Amino acid sequence: MREAEYPGGANQWLRFLNKKLQYPDSAVVYEIQGTVIVDFLVSKEGKAGHFRVGVSANKYLDEEALRVMNEMPLWIPAISGGIPTESYKRQPIIFSLQSQ
Repeated sequence: MREAEYPGGANQWLRFLNKKLQYPDSAVVYEIQGTVIVDFLVSKEGKAGHFRVGVSANKYLDEEALRVMNEMPLWIPAISGGIPTESYKRQPIIFSLQSQ
């Protein structure tokens, strides 16, 4: 069994996030920080979908996390017994004003 993986691994995932993630203006004004955990499904074809906020930080941060997740490219699907299979993933997205 091999888990589904973002193309290029963790480093490329962070690069994607740094490029796409935009700190919501409302969250900046009110100094809102936190971690949003998004649950989703990676299909056997590698398409990520069925996004759901598993752990909320704030509605503004949740909305931005879901927006970015919807822009992800295809993943490398999970493999079970040599056959691509769908799998569930849980992805934390950290919003921190210190990194802005």
